[in-house]
Amino acid sequence: MLYKERKIVTEEELIEKAKTDNIALEQLLTNYEPMISSIVKGVKVHGYTREDLMQEARMVFCQAVKKYDSTKSKLSTFAYTLIKRRLRDLKKTESVLKRRGTVVSINSDSEDTEYYDIPSLNPTPEEKVLMEEKRQEIDAALRGKLTSLEFDVAILFSRGYTYRDIATLMNITTKQVDNALQRARNKLKG
Repeated sequence: MLYKERKIVTEEELIEKAKTDNIALEQLLTNYEPMISSIVKGVKVHGYTREDLMQEARMVFCQAVKKYDSTKSKLSTFAYTLIKRRLRDLKKTESVLKRRGTVVSINSDSEDTEYYDIPSLNPTPEEKVLMEEKRQEIDAALRGKLTSLEFDVAILFSRGYTYRDIATLMNITTKQVDNALQRARNKLKG
């Protein structure tokens, strides 16, 4: 059922309701789908289809709705900025992966050459399952050493989010993001 039928008529009411109600969030997402599509249009990231990029943008939009503060800007401006940043971060990650290649050889002049596999941009289903299992093991180990704030900040940072993006998503200051990352680094070093 659409919220128009329930007498929620203003966008502000729909935005506030969408922070806690998935039906309202879906309605808002439908309303903003043309904007999201226009942001993604023309963006190309190796290993991502247009639908993958749309899904990334939709997820960022949903996060933007949850963190939106009407006293600071319009939702469209806030969401637009966060989506553009996320797509830019995906492009940066693509650049780094392109420069790395897929296999690195160490001591190639000796007969005991070692090869280290770097994950490909298009992993097989089996590789995806193995990577997910490894990620869960690492997450469990990290959660044992870090506070929840340090863990969340470190995970977002490792996924390519900037300090400003993390601060916005978590509703904290960039200084708090920096401090959490510094504490996490120190705990993981020693």
